[in-house]
Amino acid sequence: MRKIILILLSLSALSAHGATTPGLCHEDTPGKLLRDVAPLIDLSVEKLPGQAPQPTQVAGIYGEEDTRLLVPKHAPYPFTALGKISWGNAQCTAVMVGRCHILTARHCLDRAKQKTGSAEISFVSADEKSRSTINVSQSGQDAKTLSEGDWAVARLDSSLGDRTGWMGLSAFSGKNLSKWITGSCNKDGKLILAGYSIDIDQGKSLSIDDQVEMIRHEKTNLLRFRGQSFQGSSGSPIWRYDCQGNPEIVALNTTAAYNPVKGGQAFLPANETKNLAAGIATDEFFGKMKAFVKKYPCAAE
Repeated sequence: MRKIILILLSLSALSAHGATTPGLCHEDTPGKLLRDVAPLIDLSVEKLPGQAPQPTQVAGIYGEEDTRLLVPKHAPYPFTALGKISWGNAQCTAVMVGRCHILTARHCLDRAKQKTGSAEISFVSADEKSRSTINVSQSGQDAKTLSEGDWAVARLDSSLGDRTGWMGLSAFSGKNLSKWITGSCNKDGKLILAGYSIDIDQGKSLSIDDQVEMIRHEKTNLLRFRGQSFQGSSGSPIWRYDCQGNPEIVALNTTAAYNPVKGGQAFLPANETKNLAAGIATDEFFGKMKAFVKKYPCAAE
C-alpha cells in the first residue's frame, strides 16, 4: 500500500521581499526537513471515492514505494509561492514568479479557456487565503505536453506575491545543460517538484517529491526526468537551491510518466530510463518571460 505522510513543517520565515529563505542551508531540501519531523497521520491514497473515472493512462511511480510527501496548507515559504488554477473538475499547478506574475503550462490555460468559454481564470494560493484573476498572458507556440512550447506566463489583477513570496528563475548558460540543471551546490543532484497531483488528497493539497532526477534532454530544452507526479501537477516548478539557499526554478513540469494499461497506478523500475516524465528548461522561456513582465508590470495599488 502506498502511503503519504502528513507532517508539520518548521522552516524559516518569509523575508520581506519574498525571494529568500534566511538560515536555510542548501543541503536541507524541503523533503529532508519534512522527513526529519515525526509523522502525525498516515493517509492512504489507494482509492479516491467519488473521483471521475481514471483516464486510459495514469502516471507512474518509480521504485517500489510512492515517496511523495503531503504538504499542509499552513506550510511556509517556498510552498506559499505555489498555487493552482482550476476549471470544472480539472486543475493545474502554477507558481508565483513575481509580485503579480505566475508561471504554468500552456495546455492548462488553453483547456481552462475552452471549458469556461472565457479568459477569466483564477489563481488560488496554496494556503487558500488569496485568489486573483489572470488578466493577460503569453504562451509558447505549442500546447502539446511533449513540446518546448508548453509554457505560459500570466499577470494577475492583484499583487499576491507581496504576501506569498515568489520563486526566482535561472536560465542556462554554458555547455553542459545536465550539470547546470542539478547545480554546483546541490551535492546529491536531486531536484524538487511540488504540485497538485489529483491522486493525493484528491488534488486538494500540495505534494512534494524531493528526489527528482534529470535523465536527459531531447531537442534543446525538453527535459526527461524521473519524478513522482500525476494529473494536476502540470505547471509545477522543478527547482533546486542555489548556493545561498534560495529556491531557484530550473524547469517547468508538463507531463508525468504514463502506464499504458488502464486502471491503477504504475510502479516502474527505480532506474527507469525510457518511460520518463517531461518538462521544459527555463532557458526556453526566460527571455520572453522577462520581456512580458516588463511589458505588463503589476498594477499600481
